[in-house]
Amino acid sequence: MSVPYGVAFASDGSVLVSDSVLNRVLFFRKPPNGDFSSGAAASTVFGQPNFGPPSETNLVNPHGITIDLDDRLYVANTNSTQVQIVIYPNVRVSQNDPPPVFAFNSGLSASDSLHNPESVFVNPADGTIWVADTNASRLLRYPNFQSLSGAPYANSSLTSYTPTGVTTDPFGNPISAEAATNRVAFFSPAIDNTSSAGGVPGRFSGNAANYFQRFAPGMLATIFTFTTNSFQVAQPVSATTLPIPTTLGGLQVTVAGIPSPLLYVSASQINFQIPGAVQPGSAVQPIVVTNAATKQVIASGYFRIDATAPGLFTANSTGSGQLSVLNQDNSINGTANPAKSGTVIQIFGTGAGIVAGGPADGEIPSGALPTAALPDVYINGFLIGPSNVLYSGLAPCCVGLWQVNARVVSMPGTDVPPGPVTLYMIYPSVVGQNTFIDQFGNRRETTIVTAPKAQ
Repeated sequence: MSVPYGVAFASDGSVLVSDSVLNRVLFFRKPPNGDFSSGAAASTVFGQPNFGPPSETNLVNPHGITIDLDDRLYVANTNSTQVQIVIYPNVRVSQNDPPPVFAFNSGLSASDSLHNPESVFVNPADGTIWVADTNASRLLRYPNFQSLSGAPYANSSLTSYTPTGVTTDPFGNPISAEAATNRVAFFSPAIDNTSSAGGVPGRFSGNAANYFQRFAPGMLATIFTFTTNSFQVAQPVSATTLPIPTTLGGLQVTVAGIPSPLLYVSASQINFQIPGAVQPGSAVQPIVVTNAATKQVIASGYFRIDATAPGLFTANSTGSGQLSVLNQDNSINGTANPAKSGTVIQIFGTGAGIVAGGPADGEIPSGALPTAALPDVYINGFLIGPSNVLYSGLAPCCVGLWQVNARVVSMPGTDVPPGPVTLYMIYPSVVGQNTFIDQFGNRRETTIVTAPKAQ
């Protein structure tokens, strides 16, 4: 051998070694009634017709090798200019220099090529193939062997800085050895941070009321996953006790390392409260979902935490349309029960930030606790003014709920029209964030139903 590089075991305990300078892989069969002995010769060679000097170029400076559950051999053909992943048939029954059963050089598409990959690994749980595409600084995930021939393209890519080795942990998450950073990088599934969180266009992981990607201490938040059952929860579970627990359905969520009260967990959605001790600022903070028993990282992401992140709850739980509002007589506002001009309505949201004297995380307030400032409330486009905002603070009934009591009024000399009218808020006043448009320009039109005094 000359500069051996990679090692892999067949199912019967036989050993394979990539012999990089001699452009081959050697197979050392394990004796049937014993173990390996010093100086034992290889029984089979891959990449050349015999054990003499290389006479073929099937393999060029092979590095990483791995074996799947059917004893197929996968070789990272590192310095080949044409085919850089070569797959050989069952190594235990192959003769010298068998022809490959499959080989490919494609990355994410037919126009995307591999760049001197140094490692390949097959996840034994599902046959997924991982390639460390070294000179492209990425990890590529391919389907299993049975699916590969029809479409030899990677279905996922992760940034990894000059990866020279790749494997997976017991949960199927990739791990890479990064030469550029001299570190080992651990990867876990990401919290869905797209504008179609959980597959719903216009929705983000963020405020639980309007699904804007904004977070604030004490706020009720919702996070989603990219794929079904990423949170690994068999059945949805809701919290039924106070204080709201920090472990639910076998999961825990931390924000900046601080445990969060969990209100609801399912296979693809988690509702929780941002801990009050999380410090807002321009730096992003990690939100991490873990298995409470094993401490396995289920999903993670980095998000900015602001001092306030206002959002209003709607009747259809989308963040748009009819607001979840109570009329002055505590009836639910809607077409059948409009709010008459001059009456006071109760508006519910979350994301007002820390309130002085507020309860501990996961607890309900002992009474009315006002915010330090009043929000600007707009009804039918009219700023009703602070004299018509009677209360802004924590709702005495619930964890993390913001309540605003406002009088239904209109411009001087006019009356509110019958039917749906827009209602939105800006908090803190004027310079704060508003409840109908986010930092990306996404909008939420929220309404209440009003009636003039004459009705």
